[in-house]
Amino acid sequence: MSIGIRGASDFNSIYSPKMMKNNENVTTGSAAPNAPLSAEQKTKQADAFLAQHDKLYAEQQAAVMETITDGMAVAQEIARRMSSGAKVSQSDENNLMQYDMRMYMAAKNAQMMAERKKDMSDESLIDKFVERHANDRKDWTSELDQRIQGINQSQTTEAENVEVTKVDISV
Repeated sequence: MSIGIRGASDFNSIYSPKMMKNNENVTTGSAAPNAPLSAEQKTKQADAFLAQHDKLYAEQQAAVMETITDGMAVAQEIARRMSSGAKVSQSDENNLMQYDMRMYMAAKNAQMMAERKKDMSDESLIDKFVERHANDRKDWTSELDQRIQGINQSQTTEAENVEVTKVDISV
């Protein structure tokens, strides 16, 4: 149902005395052949027309907003499924691509990352690290402590070797 905004010319053609059934007066309901409408009657007719127009326009906007909201919900659901790594039909992907290219690209990237994450979930990084360094059985903390002690000893010996000389700067 397509309802356009009607202008003043439509108002005159719909509510003119010539177009009214039997020249029936809208406000009183009585037939008055060729009787001119008063300003108050014209105002009431205009108000009635505008109220009807506003109602139809609001219904049209509600239908459009419902369609947009439903389309957005479907697109977000497709993007959510893609982002979680689930398989999505090609037609759904195409519809998402047509609806919002940025949303599609973000969902596709997340889908690839999720698939890659699933592929790598079988590998244990800690186990691989332990296997690589199985022969390196050093106690890293004791080696670090030894280095720190060596640095501290070298600093204390340098401090002992420094002579302090007093210089008289009085004038």
